[in-house]
Amino acid sequence: MQLWTDEILVGGWRVQRHVGTGHCRLLDDSNIRQAWGLDQECLVAMRARQTAREIDGNAKRMTLLVHGLGGFGWTFRDMKPALNSAGIHAEHWNYASTRGNLSDHVAAFHAMMNQLEGIEEISFVAHSLGGLLMRLALADLDQPWRKHIKVTGLVMIGTPNQGAALADRFKDNAWFQAAFEGAGQDLTSGYASTVPLPTVPYCLIAGQLEGDGNPLIPGLDDGLVGVEEVRLRPNDNLLIIAGSHNAITADNAAVRFVRDVLTETTMKPICLHRKTT
Repeated sequence: MQLWTDEILVGGWRVQRHVGTGHCRLLDDSNIRQAWGLDQECLVAMRARQTAREIDGNAKRMTLLVHGLGGFGWTFRDMKPALNSAGIHAEHWNYASTRGNLSDHVAAFHAMMNQLEGIEEISFVAHSLGGLLMRLALADLDQPWRKHIKVTGLVMIGTPNQGAALADRFKDNAWFQAAFEGAGQDLTSGYASTVPLPTVPYCLIAGQLEGDGNPLIPGLDDGLVGVEEVRLRPNDNLLIIAGSHNAITADNAAVRFVRDVLTETTMKPICLHRKTT
């Protein structure tokens, strides 16, 4: 799952490209492969299924779920069905997060968005590195998709907006570099400080372990990201979830919170400070 990037999303189906070989595959809405080969072959197979009405079109309003470093659709295994049950059309975007750097992933994101059909409004829910990816991507107002799709808001969960102390500590480690390539370097405080601030309404969720947490991270943390590292601006408030970095997206309180802010007419620019246990 770490080696595939979604290029086309339609009705829960997706055309993905392998980051190493360049070949493509068509997955249905149950993630079962229905075609394989060149990108054109997969596209033809998808269009044939659309013509046969086996694939529904995209809803006019979509929430796109964006995972972090080393993640994939499983990150939102509980949140996606909960949002869909609440009438929010949610879809996840897979990208080869451990290969390449953040700029590569942003380029892949725009390539997908520029082919996204039928969408008029979109909101984003991003975990960890995905939040930095979205901040960088949303700063580019010249992309064709920005001319006809309205962005209504961004929820960032466990995103090291100030950079991650762990990335600063291990950035020169050969194993860290091999495992995460350029994206790992882009989690450092030096790079994170260059990423533009959002110009769309946003909300922030942080995780917090019980006790002292990770001794390599200053202050409270979720094991990988510090609570204060999630904050974008000094006066930003957070929803703090009791739990670890990779578990907070599946936490019931986080799922309910995301559902509630996405069903509001206008997302509040800064969410009220709340801590759940």
